[in-house]
Amino acid sequence: MTGENINTNRKCMCEQAKRNEEYAGEMKHDTKVIRVDPQAHIEELKAQLREPAIALRQGALVAFPTETVYGLGCNPFDATAVQRLFVIKGRPADRPLILHVANEEQAWELTAEIPETARKLAEHFFPGPLTIVLPRAPKVPKSVCGGGDKVGIRCPAHPIARELISLASVPVAAPSANLSGHISPTDAEEVLRQLSGRIEYVVDGGPTLVGIESTVIDLTVTPARILRLGAIPLEDIENILGEPVLYEDASTMPRYQPLHAELILVDVEDEEMRVTKLLETTHQHATADKQVALLLTEETHARIERYRLPPQIIVLTIGARATPRKIASQLYKCITNAERCGADAIIVEGIPPMGIGRSIMHRLRTAASKVVH
Repeated sequence: MTGENINTNRKCMCEQAKRNEEYAGEMKHDTKVIRVDPQAHIEELKAQLREPAIALRQGALVAFPTETVYGLGCNPFDATAVQRLFVIKGRPADRPLILHVANEEQAWELTAEIPETARKLAEHFFPGPLTIVLPRAPKVPKSVCGGGDKVGIRCPAHPIARELISLASVPVAAPSANLSGHISPTDAEEVLRQLSGRIEYVVDGGPTLVGIESTVIDLTVTPARILRLGAIPLEDIENILGEPVLYEDASTMPRYQPLHAELILVDVEDEEMRVTKLLETTHQHATADKQVALLLTEETHARIERYRLPPQIIVLTIGARATPRKIASQLYKCITNAERCGADAIIVEGIPPMGIGRSIMHRLRTAASKVVH
């Protein structure tokens, strides 16, 4: 990352923080937490979710678990609810919201055209962590589409999410349940840390399993284009479609950042040099009045254990380099846990950018105030 990019990132971070502070003055709500067992019998799920589902349909904002991260849902046909969601998150109005559906049939009602590529991908990945972008049906408000004529549609693979959508009797417009620019919550505690008092309900269904956001693919263009790397690797999509898919990271805004701590990424391929750079970076940031969290793979953790680290350093393990899906499921959780433990700086070890590892590294580079090579 060049000095110019670092300065741009810092400027964007300051602008986003200012926007979030402005929106923090929104009318306060008594946020009600409803704890739901995702393994409960369907009738029990319905009984527990009926209240927040009805409230959502009537205009409330409801945070709920999906298999990826927690979403913040509203009725897309309620203009006031949609506006509140943008304001409370501090999200620019030109950034579209993903419409979550309970089943494939509901998905096709939201689009003006269903290309064969959409049916192929839905057959393999619905329900699941894939968002497909299609031409907007006339009934879908432009306000949830960033003012444009495309709509993002996803069918989540989580029983609570799908039952909530079904009971609400409307598709649910839902970005992640965070303040815009910050890390997506993978448990209800993090939702409350960022949004308590601003929204009406949090449905607590325990920790999410996948841990990073859905992959977003635009099927209105040829060839299809990945708009956001996510839980389904680009290669898996190409295998299903039988043709290349384009991807170019054009993002400039910092995203996926911890709420308060600085994040530093150490991206070094050589094993010995990686350990050296991690230790050097840790000692540079660890002072008497500054706590540092070190997020390591299992392999690197085993090597660093023999070094005597200062007491103000928290060491957390994110998983093995050989199992990047496990790392994806642990990454956001470890970052938020580090902040909850009081870390001022979080130093994260990079992993090979292959498969879902590419999605992980994209998030870390976007969140980092500094990348060490």
